[in-house]
Amino acid sequence: MSLELARAGHHVKAIDIAESCIAIAKETLLQNPFEGSFGSLEYTVEPFHQVTGTFDVVMFSVSLHHMTDLQGAVDHASSLLSEGGHLL
Repeated sequence: MSLELARAGHHVKAIDIAESCIAIAKETLLQNPFEGSFGSLEYTVEPFHQVTGTFDVVMFSVSLHHMTDLQGAVDHASSLLSEGGHLL
């Protein structure tokens, strides 16, 4: 998902707690043949509750059900949003 969003011109920070998943994602990125409208893509290994910054969109993709504190994760995601940002 993150690669496709970056290919569409968005600036993406993709986060996963599993180093193996990030390693596979980075390998896939190296094979990306699209350069023209590419935004940016940063992969990081870190627990979600440690993420900092401000984002226009915070999107959980096949991950929210793994959070041990669902309300805490949603609250943290909301705190990362810029004014008018979206939580998906």
